[in-house]
Amino acid sequence: MNLADLNCPRCGKYFYVDRHLVAESLPLHCPGCDAFLEPSEYASRLGASGGRDTLSRVAGASGVDLRSLLHQPSPPRGT
Repeated sequence: MNLADLNCPRCGKYFYVDRHLVAESLPLHCPGCDAFLEPSEYASRLGASGGRDTLSRVAGASGVDLRSLLHQPSPPRGT
């Protein structure tokens, strides 16, 4: 996984995104405010984090719950 860090331009939430989504210019979902960000909104805000180094840094940080940084959408209702 090749990751970049991002601060949401709408709510300021810090989270990680997969660079493959960025390369395809897909909208990114903010887990903080539930907004879908268009490439024009997030392109200038992407950090330089990447790949294994990012995951190692996050996993090594004390007290960090990875589930709070990597968004996991809820299952669809009615399933």
